[in-house]
Amino acid sequence: MCENCRGTGRTYDYDNVSTRITPCPNEQCRAEARRQSRKHIDRIKQYFGMGVSA
Repeated sequence: MCENCRGTGRTYDYDNVSTRITPCPNEQCRAEARRQSRKHIDRIKQYFGMGVSA
């Protein structure tokens, strides 16, 4: 987990008008966030009786 994203895989760029969400520059954080996201999606699909992704 890096200091930029705190393990979420994304960073926020704030200015006075808008907020931009950008990928974390650390590849390990992005990969871990994708893995966690896949796990959550698979749990939801399993709950609703849909197939689990490979």
